[in-house]
Amino acid sequence: MNNRIADLERLIQKYQKSYYDGEAEISDEEFDLLWDELKSLDPGNPVIQKIGAGSAAAEFGVDGFPKAKHLIPMGSQEKAANPGEFLAWAAKMGMASENETSGGKKFLVQYKLDGASLELRYEKGRMIQAITRGDGITGDDITPNALRMGNVQAKLDIPFSGGIRGEVVMTHDVWKNKYSSKANCRNAANGLMRRKDGQGCEDLELIVYDAAAAGDDFYFSNELEKINWLSKRGFETTPAKVFDNAAAIIAYRGEVSGNRQNIPFDIDGLVVKDFETDMTDLRRARPEKQIAFKFELETAFSILRQIEWSESGATYTPIGIVDPVRIAGTTVQRANLNNPDMIRAMGLKIGCAVSVVKRGEIIPKIEGLAPEGALPETPAQTEIEFPVRCLVCGTELTDGGTRLYCPNTACPKRLLHRLEKWVSVLDIRELGEKLIAQLFDKERVRRIQDLYTLETSELAGYDRMGE
Repeated sequence: MNNRIADLERLIQKYQKSYYDGEAEISDEEFDLLWDELKSLDPGNPVIQKIGAGSAAAEFGVDGFPKAKHLIPMGSQEKAANPGEFLAWAAKMGMASENETSGGKKFLVQYKLDGASLELRYEKGRMIQAITRGDGITGDDITPNALRMGNVQAKLDIPFSGGIRGEVVMTHDVWKNKYSSKANCRNAANGLMRRKDGQGCEDLELIVYDAAAAGDDFYFSNELEKINWLSKRGFETTPAKVFDNAAAIIAYRGEVSGNRQNIPFDIDGLVVKDFETDMTDLRRARPEKQIAFKFELETAFSILRQIEWSESGATYTPIGIVDPVRIAGTTVQRANLNNPDMIRAMGLKIGCAVSVVKRGEIIPKIEGLAPEGALPETPAQTEIEFPVRCLVCGTELTDGGTRLYCPNTACPKRLLHRLEKWVSVLDIRELGEKLIAQLFDKERVRRIQDLYTLETSELAGYDRMGE
């Protein structure tokens, strides 16, 4: 379990960094699965407790933009991936279940926009800064770019001082016509809003959903009042509805999910908030009185055409090659199968129809056989062949069910992988994979101990290691 926790920490921080740097590698759904798994294994893990610390936005000054602090920290929301998780949160909040009322307690429900967060700072009615989410505390000041976006108000009709929050989005039509080379609307929007020359920002729109007055926690009494106030200021806002029981919210989620194709921009769920505004809660790293109620993961059906065996050290991992299919804004043709036992348990054969779902890794996962009739299957299906011998040393592979591997502890590929992993864990940046491979091939380094006998003078003779 400790190894899995370490893997989750590494993946979460890696994908968080790429997300804040404007080119997300995985979808929100995949990131949420990683987060939820880590939370279940280690609820007190430091990665969960902090707000994006260590992200590139906090450390490196992405694209050279000046830094600015948020008025209110942009914390992370609690998430519910299914009705059961939502009902658990609702009960904690005192929300009525079905055919009941909450004794006057109400909740505001808005679309959860799938874009890039932005805070507009105002002083006496004039916009003075536009700050990206960054690490949740500090972000990039992209004011010139924001002023080119649609629905950004440079001047308000009242002398308001404070912050207004929204999401920078790209409509589906703009993406199809101008930016379809990007994986999805969010990736395209993230890239454009951080361009130093601001080009393309006119193709972006800001949709707002929250506001906070500087120095006055009681400027707004409830969340619906905020939305109405924002609309009066000329902003485009997310649709907002008020509910008093959980069953109605679950039904509304199904209704909105079924209508997503008619919404001009991407959404990936609903945000449910306590109707009464609580600024103390909003300042928490993970506010307790609101939750992101995500849509179900997108599933697609395809035909399994072949199996490739990915070699990592001693382990051979099956990767399914399927007919290209679109999932979560990306075209998928490779899907993880994890191990031999999964292939056997699902009864997979070459040519069968399979269900593909994006999970917590970059490569999606084959969940099982597709429902009968979902796709026409290949008439002549064939059994999946497993590799028998190690491609490097020729040793007969061991099929342990959950792992197919080379048992030869002296296998060169296994030894090289051990060295690469050691260097990666210690983050020895001067020793890249190419250099390690050169040292290994020349038998200069074969064991971890050998790394500590290297001299600067001898490394200078290797490719890319000259002084």
